[in-house]
Amino acid sequence: MILKDLERPIRLKKIGALLPRLSTNHKQRQLIEEDYAKLSTGYRGEKEIFRHLKRLEDEKFLILHNLRLKQGDSFFQIDFLVIHPRFLINIESKNINGTLFFDKNFDQMIRSNNNDVETGFRNPLSQITYQKQQLKQWLISNNLPALPIHNFVGISNPSTIIKSNANDPTIYQTVVHAENLLEHIAALEKRYPIISNSHSQFEELGKEILENHTPEQLDILSYYKLNKNDISTGVQCPACQFIPMERAYGSWKCPSCSNVDRHAHKQAIHDFLLILNSTISNTQCREFLHISSRDTAYHLLSSMNLHSEGSTKIRRYMNHN
Repeated sequence: MILKDLERPIRLKKIGALLPRLSTNHKQRQLIEEDYAKLSTGYRGEKEIFRHLKRLEDEKFLILHNLRLKQGDSFFQIDFLVIHPRFLINIESKNINGTLFFDKNFDQMIRSNNNDVETGFRNPLSQITYQKQQLKQWLISNNLPALPIHNFVGISNPSTIIKSNANDPTIYQTVVHAENLLEHIAALEKRYPIISNSHSQFEELGKEILENHTPEQLDILSYYKLNKNDISTGVQCPACQFIPMERAYGSWKCPSCSNVDRHAHKQAIHDFLLILNSTISNTQCREFLHISSRDTAYHLLSSMNLHSEGSTKIRRYMNHN
């Protein structure tokens, strides 16, 4: 059963909203575009891992994507946590092309591409070992069953070649292509027969873990050392990406390509909530959308699936948690 569904990471959503509103010659733009490309590649890899995990039997497994838990004074994050009544599986997703060489001597992973250019990466085997330690301690700290935890590094691209200089079979049992994950999970099942009452316990464990998930809170402007003046305001044309569109006769019209769209404001309001603030007021809506009517702003905000708090004059709108 999917307990926490696949979802685009909030950092990816925020950068996706930010880039169309940032000048093409801004000094930070290249860095932000590179981060967006890396995050997009990572998310595509997670989608591939998830595609295979969805084939697990619902009554035997709980799947949580992009889990973030607090242990002590810091947080640790897990790409996929799979819960079985008798064990847990921590999966770190990697979407990297070429040849991956796991260098045990220097504790690093080296990628070689078709041009024999080598790039060093943090060793994901060390990464998942740390995650396993944190998760084990978190379970103990929260008085939850300390089930055995098994690690996998899921390589999402089937053409990626995996090599190592270590005569350690655990590397090849841990670093696996996404299409082989279910085979490895099936082997684990044979080692841990289900006992009575284990199903109800593992459902309670899944619920407890989900309740303790803490979404990342990221001020994207501060993170990239930007200020509000760097952000282009207004409604963006979905056809040609021009900003701003003009409000006319209950719709939005693009002065650049003449496209007319009744709902183009929805993306603009979501952009505001992702980039500038987690809540939006009527006044802020008017300023951001370049409209003057308070009634129009109220109508636009009320028509969206947003949560609202406060009386009419100080009402603020936000996404549902």
